[in-house]
Amino acid sequence: MWLRKRKAYNASRLAGTAIEAANCQLVRVAGQDVAASTVARLAHHVLSLNIELRELDSSIEERFRRHRHAEVIESMPGFEPVLGAEFLAAIGGDVSAFGSADKLAAMSGLAVQLKETYDSGSRAFCLRRS
Repeated sequence: MWLRKRKAYNASRLAGTAIEAANCQLVRVAGQDVAASTVARLAHHVLSLNIELRELDSSIEERFRRHRHAEVIESMPGFEPVLGAEFLAAIGGDVSAFGSADKLAAMSGLAVQLKETYDSGSRAFCLRRS
């Protein structure tokens, strides 16, 4: 089941081959039982941490979605709830400090600003990334 969930190619056959190989093992290494129990214990902790991280991400997403600017922040390319929450934390939660959506996009590097330059007496415009 674990292999199937991770879309392993021919999961049933792969699992069967691995079990068969393990059952055919005749050599025992000193300390292998201790190592096996340590690995099993560590794997259990990793799985528990993965569950905690999923719960934390879910909690962050729920709180982010309650923010009045969540929809606008998430509409920016690449912004998903966790990054949006990080962004809000970095700016102190006050998006209005940017003044406008255009200024926010420019500060985020998502928009191109036009900068007027004067070369040899003629007017020219060049594109400048924020």
